[in-house]
Amino acid sequence: MAPSKRLLPWSDDDDADAAAAAELSRPRKRWRSLVLELRGRRRTMEGVFGFREFMGEEFMAMFLPFFGKMVQRVVSEEVEKADFRRFSAPEHAPAPAPPRLLVSWNQQRPRYQLMFLNDLKPVYTMLKLEAKDGQALKVAIFERLENNQMDIVKFGHLSSAKVEVVVLHGNFNAKNEEHWTPEDFTKHIVCGREKSAELLTGNLTLKLNGGEASLESAIFTDNSSFTSTKKFRLGLRLVNDSGDRVLEGVTEPFRVKERRVEGFEKHYPPKLEDEVWRLEKIGRNGAYHKALSNSGINTVQKFLQDYVMNEKKLIQTFSKMSQAAWKAIISHAMTCEVSNNLCLYEVKGINIGLFFDAIYQLVGVRLGGSYKPIDDLSQTEKNEVDAMKQVAYENMSGVQYGYKMVNNYPVLFRSFHDEDTPVLTNFVPNQQLPNCGQYNSSQPEFSFGQAFESEENFSSFQGAPNVSKIASKTQNSR
Repeated sequence: MAPSKRLLPWSDDDDADAAAAAELSRPRKRWRSLVLELRGRRRTMEGVFGFREFMGEEFMAMFLPFFGKMVQRVVSEEVEKADFRRFSAPEHAPAPAPPRLLVSWNQQRPRYQLMFLNDLKPVYTMLKLEAKDGQALKVAIFERLENNQMDIVKFGHLSSAKVEVVVLHGNFNAKNEEHWTPEDFTKHIVCGREKSAELLTGNLTLKLNGGEASLESAIFTDNSSFTSTKKFRLGLRLVNDSGDRVLEGVTEPFRVKERRVEGFEKHYPPKLEDEVWRLEKIGRNGAYHKALSNSGINTVQKFLQDYVMNEKKLIQTFSKMSQAAWKAIISHAMTCEVSNNLCLYEVKGINIGLFFDAIYQLVGVRLGGSYKPIDDLSQTEKNEVDAMKQVAYENMSGVQYGYKMVNNYPVLFRSFHDEDTPVLTNFVPNQQLPNCGQYNSSQPEFSFGQAFESEENFSSFQGAPNVSKIASKTQNSR
């Protein structure tokens, strides 16, 4: 019985399609002959080197012409498309932007650079931009020296140049590169939402004076939620080309929130006078907040005082609290900036006084007639003082307030006639006398000598000048 003939998928029994089928089957036959030849070679070749020779010579000779024609066709099509777009564009259409050049790591950084000198505090709409210290944002132009140090340009045409403050997308320079192109900077400028007011208003063009300037009035009119990154950056660039490449200045990314949510926001860092719910993990009118309020802890300062004196007792205020939540609360609270206010606890029976800061951390000790910071005590002295400190914590109602830390020494300040203006009632050993001898002229005149206490109270530090001499000098300065 003769074997049956297997037809190709496109083959047909009709004579009319026989020629077409033969033509279409030629590639299949060509591949089949190639496979048969390859099998024959594999039977006769020694090792695998013959196969490698076939693949390196015959395979490449067969397919290189095909790939060459394909590349030629693709290139010609792209050229035709480019020519069509070029000649079919409107007569007054703006010229396409030049291709952005990628900055090479081998390219030298610009010699000059604009910078913001201080960090922003949390930003809200319709509130003036300020630095974390409450001051205006400061900007400056710097010059990079040979030793890679940066100095403010105080002289020359750049020291009085005009600079412009713009808003950038938060993802600008996401890789923290040291420099970029002007085109890339301009590309990331945010213009605000359509049919809305300008995103950033105020005096945004600043004139440098001695290489520095301040951004006094700048206000965001919209939040940053409409952008993909939900964040902005402030950018700084020259208004006019100076001939020198000046790298633009940028801030860290930040969010702009609506002003109405500011009343519920946490503060970073918190302040001593802040309500305790400003701390992380403590919600306003929540369970933790109510528990603290019931214990008389309403401010961040009171919370820190109780934490320093007795942490175990403080944590028992909460019925349930995870270790992670407690750690987050304490970490946030300890970022609070402690003021220079001090209080004094005098140990009964011995001539020793303990000085505590605003959150009752021990900062120094008065030993007889001298003052020592806590870090200068020996280990034996620290052990003895630690026992006294625990006694002081149980009798904090007897501490004396009104001291301040001046030049690393405690100084007693008092106010007269219930005025807020403090008057110096003590002195700073081996330091210049602070200019605190001010009083209200509407009050009856008094003598500065009366403002100083006797030397037996707190004026017997080592190397201390005579108190009467200080009082007489102060009177003469008036």
